[in-house]
Amino acid sequence: MVKTNDTAPQSVAEPHPGAEPQRAGTDPLRVGVVGTGHLGRHHVRILSEMPETELVGIYDLKPEVAAELAERHGTR
Repeated sequence: MVKTNDTAPQSVAEPHPGAEPQRAGTDPLRVGVVGTGHLGRHHVRILSEMPETELVGIYDLKPEVAAELAERHGTR
């Protein structure tokens, strides 16, 4: 929880009251993942399943690991 100037605490996950609306109706957000460690693999899986994102690439210091994940998730 993040304490604001208001008396009620505000969750970090909640959008700011003046935030722009979601990207509905626009092109997908193009994203890449750098690092395929434990969390990187989860990011690849989750981002590849999100309809509002396009996973455009994966990079890792071990190219064979990045290539295997990219093939599995339909990216490069």
